[in-house]
Amino acid sequence: MNRDFCRRLYWRFLRAIGLKKLSWDQQFKAGVWDTTPRSPHTIKAVLEMSKGGYLVEFGCGTGTLPLALPKETFAKYIGYDISEFAIRQASEKARSLGYHDCKFEQADMAQWPGTNGASLILAEECIYYPTPAEIESFLNICCKSLVPDGRILIIVHDGLKHAPALEICRRTCKVISDGIWEKRTFLILGAKN
Repeated sequence: MNRDFCRRLYWRFLRAIGLKKLSWDQQFKAGVWDTTPRSPHTIKAVLEMSKGGYLVEFGCGTGTLPLALPKETFAKYIGYDISEFAIRQASEKARSLGYHDCKFEQADMAQWPGTNGASLILAEECIYYPTPAEIESFLNICCKSLVPDGRILIIVHDGLKHAPALEICRRTCKVISDGIWEKRTFLILGAKN
């Protein structure tokens, strides 16, 4: 067996026994999640939907998104990631570059209590990790956290592989747009009336 396969198996095992934070910290420390530029489609969608308001990101990793956006894209940004290691790196990077309107916090999206006044909540490549019940609960909290015309943007790399999670999204929220760009599924949601 190759080393990468063994490491990934070990990290999955850690998540399966309830050590999610440890698993993600180790992955970020090992450099598994690089800091390649964000997709132009993600940037475009965020620019269109954040409307200069409050931007919330889940699975923010080392904080590349706010640094890839013009500062006027959001008035306030908060990025959440389960990895404390990634959050420390994101905070240091934002502080050193003078992004004082950005905040990063370690949090598990399945336990997020919500917020008020979010213009856009982004969950890129992370909605498929919680259990189905946790996904539904998370989305309901997201809907309550939005401004009246606020949006939730869900992005996954493989719509077929993650079809069950996407179906929960479609069932729980109002679907505004559902499309594929760069072979990735972009699901734009709003609160149901």
